[in-house]
Amino acid sequence: MLPKTSVKERRLWLSSEHNSFESAKNQCDSSAALVTVVGVLVEVLVMLSLVAIAKRNRRLFPA
Repeated sequence: MLPKTSVKERRLWLSSEHNSFESAKNQCDSSAALVTVVGVLVEVLVMLSLVAIAKRNRRLFPA
């Protein structure tokens, strides 16, 4: 059987649940933004590295 709680306690609990949900949602949004930015930066570095390797080994790939 559930313990009896007052209306005030229930409202406080619901309010805290709502706030934690909003916090998790904001965390997810900021994490997605961070992953997007870091992903692009890593991709650019990898592409530049591959271009540098290809330029150094140009003699191996005759035109």
